[in-house]
Amino acid sequence: MRFVAITVSVVFVAMRTEGWSWWGSDDTVQEEAALCPEPQDISPCVCSNSSVLSLKMDCSEVLDESELARVFSAFFPIKAFDKLTISHNQFLTTLPDGVFGEVSFTNIYVTGGVLESVGEAALTSSFNTAERLMFNGNRISNFPFHILSNFSKLTSMSLAYNNLNELPDLSSDTLENLYINNNPLGNVAASTFMGTPAISVVYLQETELQQIIPDPPTSEPSANLSHLSTVYLFRNSLTEVPASAVEFPSDQGSVYLSLNNISKVAPNAFPGLTGGTVEVQRNELTELPEEVWRPLLEEGVNITPWGNPLVCGCDIAWLLNTSFIAQIDPMFTTCEDGRKLALLDPADYADC
Repeated sequence: MRFVAITVSVVFVAMRTEGWSWWGSDDTVQEEAALCPEPQDISPCVCSNSSVLSLKMDCSEVLDESELARVFSAFFPIKAFDKLTISHNQFLTTLPDGVFGEVSFTNIYVTGGVLESVGEAALTSSFNTAERLMFNGNRISNFPFHILSNFSKLTSMSLAYNNLNELPDLSSDTLENLYINNNPLGNVAASTFMGTPAISVVYLQETELQQIIPDPPTSEPSANLSHLSTVYLFRNSLTEVPASAVEFPSDQGSVYLSLNNISKVAPNAFPGLTGGTVEVQRNELTELPEEVWRPLLEEGVNITPWGNPLVCGCDIAWLLNTSFIAQIDPMFTTCEDGRKLALLDPADYADC
């Protein structure tokens, strides 16, 4: 009898515990639902969440700017959202000033649509919360770059695959990754990023760049860019790389310049670069001058000059008797006549 009594008690406690758990789950569901606005007030937008820290709003189905503004004029129990998504919307052409009311976001993704412009005050409510601004794959030709300094937590921004034809000098203490590739920029000044001390990676490939405008002699040194590690400049229309085109901190970094029309690289084109890679394959280089490339090779930088019409004259004699040749892909790098650099006989250059 004693054993039976204990068994019954245990079962009863288990049932009570299960009951409390069930009621707790129901309360949790109700609480989570209460975090979102009423569905009919924000339709066609959809609010979803798993906690107060992961509220998400999808407004991909809005028909125009006024409908978007109406949605965010509704009552929001919680105004701090983790993510806004507007994906492949074919109606929104602008984000007007104040369109999101007092609702803020940590991540804003407006992608793959027909957006043409962003108002100066469209993102004001997220100045203190936004970490990522993703506007890639639209038709944006007008973006208020001057507001970037107002974002206190912004680390990544993408305006890739748009219609921007200029990139002004930027100012942001927190921006680390900038995707500006696949825009018809034409030219970019080296001073563009002087006001972004945290910048690490810049994507400028396929931007129709014809020229890198170096800093004037009186400008501040780019040593402020102490985190810069990678710059993508491939598939542009560059014909030369000037001195101080891309300045790196005294740390490993890489610059990607393949598939341009580069025929000349100036000495000291990449000051501060140690280790890492300079990719210059598939350009129009005919020579590898010692004053340009030896300082980089001495700093442990790897070079990729293959796919260029190298004459292999006396300009490469300095390279053949050094260990540096291992840093230039010698089995892939060939002279214009097809000879591999790795197989050239230094004795043939004795008169240079």
